[in-house]
Amino acid sequence: QTRMSNPLFASSGGDCLYRRGVPSPLVREFGNPHVTVRPLRKALYFRLGIRDLVVEEFPVWNSSRNEPCWEKRRVRPDNMLEFLLDSPQDALLHFYKPWPPRKPNFVTWRDFDKHLFAVKCVVYEICIHASGDRLSKLMLQF
Repeated sequence: QTRMSNPLFASSGGDCLYRRGVPSPLVREFGNPHVTVRPLRKALYFRLGIRDLVVEEFPVWNSSRNEPCWEKRRVRPDNMLEFLLDSPQDALLHFYKPWPPRKPNFVTWRDFDKHLFAVKCVVYEICIHASGDRLSKLMLQF
């Protein structure tokens, strides 16, 4: 049996579940980019016609326990930032001012470059899911 499903979501007992991992080697220092751009993803859910709560789950750094942990949160779709879904570059500037940010002295260039790439990938993934058939157009901006 073949089922149609949205690759954006995993299934979790009927809930929409958006689960991602650690895209950056600097989550401990800067946080998980998936958490930072949550308002953009809420706009994506709204554009996709989702009106129920979505469960989001990401690893984050717990500074009080000095260890990683999984953060699980229910979020409500919201159209406040929907206008940014059509412009990944504007979305980057909205969440990361300035873009690109300055590299802190305690971070290697190699890890910082990986972090910047991860941030762009997270933002562009959301915008690509929102764009429908304009994948190639958005990838040219990357």
